[in-house]
Amino acid sequence: MAVSHGLRVVALGVVALGVAAGSSWYGLQQQKLAAASAADLALYEAAQGRTPLVLTSNTTAAEGEVDLGNVSGKLVVDQQLLVPRTLAGGREGYDLWLALSYTPGEGDASEAGEFVIINRGWISAADSRDPAKLGLSAAETQLSGYWVSLPLASDHEVSREFCLETTWPKTLGSPDPSFGDMKCLFNSQQIAQGLLMLSSDLGDGLDRDWVGQRQAVVKGFQTLSYAGFGAAALALLLWLGFAIFGKPKAAQPRAPAAAAPSADSAQAKTQPASLGKIQR
Repeated sequence: MAVSHGLRVVALGVVALGVAAGSSWYGLQQQKLAAASAADLALYEAAQGRTPLVLTSNTTAAEGEVDLGNVSGKLVVDQQLLVPRTLAGGREGYDLWLALSYTPGEGDASEAGEFVIINRGWISAADSRDPAKLGLSAAETQLSGYWVSLPLASDHEVSREFCLETTWPKTLGSPDPSFGDMKCLFNSQQIAQGLLMLSSDLGDGLDRDWVGQRQAVVKGFQTLSYAGFGAAALALLLWLGFAIFGKPKAAQPRAPAAAAPSADSAQAKTQPASLGKIQR
């Protein structure tokens, strides 16, 4: 039995509404992620006009704030952490974290041997397997960057056994290590409660464009959001187009068939005409 156009419209309408609802939900989720990423980006942009803090091992980063900071000391280059992070576009890699042994300034009550944790930049997963790419000078240096907070604890804290391992560099499984992890991994309680996102040029080729990275993330989420809403609109338009223009045309009435000739007329056509009488 042939299915009527109305039933087809209803069936496709159900499918179209399902696709539109799913695509709209996806677009809303991406929009929320874009808004959260934009708020994070705004913190970095706002910090650019501030006076840098002089960091010591006693400096605590304010939660939910981004400041500029300067610090002097020696990097502990033989103990580096690979913290996984994927950049916009799906580029997989790691942030390289390490400790800086803080050098107290004149009049500073801090003692030598206290630490500030440094994020020296992002490296691709391929380059991270090259020991030469991880190399760095341990000379006394003054560094600057963005001073951000670290969570006091996390749901995926590293184990004590992992902290006691003597093999470096160490690769973490979580992209969000905590302040507690830093004290465990670097085996010290004298660590500043924060993270310095390095902006100083160390000549190591690492990606330290923290603002640009975040701009790309916001743009990526916005693009996915537009794609979700666009897919929803397209599904509804296609369904509407089918409902209006997809109706089959009415069948044209057939011309009546010509009547079959009668037997007498057919016989008359086959017989030759009478010749009449011959005149003498």
